[in-house]
Order: sequence, then structure tokens, then C-alpha cells
Amino acid sequence: MLERVEQLGKLELVKYNFQEITELRKLSAELDLKLFKIKGGPDSKAVLITKGEAVGCIDLTKIQLSDISQEGDTTYIKLPAPELCYYKIDLQQSQIYDLDLGYLSDREKAKFMDELYGKAEIELRNAAIESGIFDEVNQNARILLEPLLESVGGQKVLVLPSIGLDSITTQPVILQ
Repeated sequence: MLERVEQLGKLELVKYNFQEITELRKLSAELDLKLFKIKGGPDSKAVLITKGEAVGCIDLTKIQLSDISQEGDTTYIKLPAPELCYYKIDLQQSQIYDLDLGYLSDREKAKFMDELYGKAEIELRNAAIESGIFDEVNQNARILLEPLLESVGGQKVLVLPSIGLDSITTQPVILQ
């Protein structure tokens, strides 16, 4: 059953594939043995080798009429800021290298694993940004859009990248 229809206008221009190593260590304050608690229980630690991807794009629906100008025989189009459309961890290709959960309860184990994967998602996002994904989005936009628009419009088109990089998607997607 159709639940919702959304208008899309994001042009995906680059995809980065990553392999990251994430380590998480939690110091245990106490060990709960149900009958009594012992201070300074065993630490919990994990090393996760993550494979994932990040995709950079430009949302063409954000182009306003004021972003398009014409001077002589040349049309100038100012693009919106590049975005990190999504980044996701491929759970089937990722693996836990080292795992020691100590004497955590089932609920604490689940919380620890959620924190580990959350940290890995943030590292994947940051790696994409630090690797220059936004610069490559701008470059690929020019390479793709200028010849396309010139052939449609019949005149010279220059695509101008946006200066600001303020449109970063913060919601990760995880492949199951």
C-alpha cells in the first residue's frame, strides 16, 4: 500500500566506499552479581571493522530563479551547497574483530553495541567529509551539468559551485 509520495531532486554525483576501524572501550564502575556488587569490574571493549559508503549530491530543487543569470551568450547557474545525501554501514560486510563485554547485563550489552555502531557511523561520515567529498561533488556537477544544459539550451552554460557547505544530512542509513 502506498503510504507517502515525496518529490525528489537530489542529483547524486559521487560515492565513496570506506573501510574504517572503530574501537570502543567502557570502564566498568562495578560488577553486579545480583546478590552484591563489586567495585571496579572488568572493562568492556570492542573493535569493529566497518565497510560502508557515503554519497554526495546536490539538491536541484533548491535552485531559485535568482541563482540563474545571463550575460551575453552565457548563462550562469549558481548551485546550492553540496550535501552528504547519506552514509551507511554495510552490516553484512562489517565484522567485529575483538569483543569483550565483561559481565554486562543484556540491556547494557545492547546499549554498548548500539554505541559502537553509532560511533562507527559518525566516523564514516567524518571520513567522507575529510576526504573532500564536497569538492568532488562540485567538480562532478560542472562536468555533468554544463554539457547537458548547453546541449538543451544551445548556448554556453557555466555552473558555479556554492561556497557554503551547510547542508549535511545527519541521519545515517544502515544496510541490513
